[in-house]
Amino acid sequence: PQRGLVRHFTNVAKLGLPVVVYNVPGRTAVDMTPETIGLCMEMHEGIIGVKEATGDVSRVQQIRAVEAGIDSDRKLLLYSGDDATEAEFVLAGGDGGISVT
Repeated sequence: PQRGLVRHFTNVAKLGLPVVVYNVPGRTAVDMTPETIGLCMEMHEGIIGVKEATGDVSRVQQIRAVEAGIDSDRKLLLYSGDDATEAEFVLAGGDGGISVT
């Protein structure tokens, strides 16, 4: 599933518009790993952010750690997609939220 996610999001980015990857395993039954998010970022500069809807606040640091290992000066925008943990997500280093409601 992870290879398919990379292919999908990088193909969408090729259309020329900025892309915010949406990780919502509760609705898709597939969790996009921080490593997969980093690979997408590395493969296409049009991938500019992530809506992380797992509710796992530790994902902020996990994604930032993967991002730090990529030879790029870009930084992904990290948005919480879980209303209940949005404040903690931002306090952990996230950039904001895209509300569910």
